[in-house]
Amino acid sequence: IEDLPLTFRDAVKITRQLGFRYLWIDSLCIIQDSSEDWQAESTAMGRIYKEASFTIAAEAATDSKAGIFESSKKYRSDFDTIEVPYFRMDGTTTGNMSVQRLLDSPAEARGPLSQRAWTLQEDLLSPRTLRFAAQQTWWRCREMQCNERDRRGLSPESRWN
Repeated sequence: IEDLPLTFRDAVKITRQLGFRYLWIDSLCIIQDSSEDWQAESTAMGRIYKEASFTIAAEAATDSKAGIFESSKKYRSDFDTIEVPYFRMDGTTTGNMSVQRLLDSPAEARGPLSQRAWTLQEDLLSPRTLRFAAQQTWWRCREMQCNERDRRGLSPESRWN
């Protein structure tokens, strides 16, 4: 395992820590310089992602050497929080509430991973995605999506709105 690039080693750590035994890394499981193997395996990719327990998305990693955790950590910044008055329907206020700017939402992802068309297939077909983005980690499943800052979650449709 020490010979694997850092991003792959991080994926192995995540897989093990979540109690899973198997991990599919397409660039390791498909012989990259074999057009025959690529042709045969690429037709199965939809099924692989659809039947996966979850998909790990290294959104901030520029390549397999960058690492999942290191790439995310380097871009993290403090969350912008502002206090705004909370108004009732009758116009009276009942104090303030803290509002945080939604950073790095999956719909606004600008990391290297979001620049590749084939990752859209992974995101749409995977029943669950654990996305390590530049400023925070996201979890998405068929029922909801949430991030490490707002665990209440949003409906999956909100990523398209």
